[in-house]
Amino acid sequence: GNNASVSFTNQTNATQSAILKVSLSQMFGAACRPYSLTVEEQGSLVGHQTCISLPNSTGEPAITAAVGSLSVPDNQLGLRVGDLPVGSTGYFLASSQSDFITNPGGSQGILCLGGSIGRFVGPGQIRNSNSSGTLSLGIDLTMHPTPTGPTIVHAGDTWSFQAWHRDFGSTSNLTDA
Repeated sequence: GNNASVSFTNQTNATQSAILKVSLSQMFGAACRPYSLTVEEQGSLVGHQTCISLPNSTGEPAITAAVGSLSVPDNQLGLRVGDLPVGSTGYFLASSQSDFITNPGGSQGILCLGGSIGRFVGPGQIRNSNSSGTLSLGIDLTMHPTPTGPTIVHAGDTWSFQAWHRDFGSTSNLTDA
């Protein structure tokens, strides 16, 4: 069918409203086809990019976003990656330190994290990208992974997030951070 999508990104810190008007018409006396409309509220973007990524097999670099509240006690933070190959397996990484390592472990990407790197690989945390090439995960700031076990994120802490993912063929890649 004729799939269409509309995207709106509020790049200000102010609350904004958006209205999406859908008009259907009959052409040449024929009835309109059924359709579905999905509206997603994606939350507030938090943080900023600290490192770039290289293109994956889609021809685009995969982009990571943190979405939710800046207030640690709210414990409302989600991670989302877009522009992944459809059906790609991946998981998120986290570190309080940055680095820039090209082709780590034979990957086609850049590892942007350094020091002690935690992996979100617990039950249900390793995910496959959906039909839009998106992978997402809600995270619990009271069970933040580190190599020595979970830790609690405190107000004032700075963490960077990146995702590792399988790419087509026998390779892998990494997102930005």
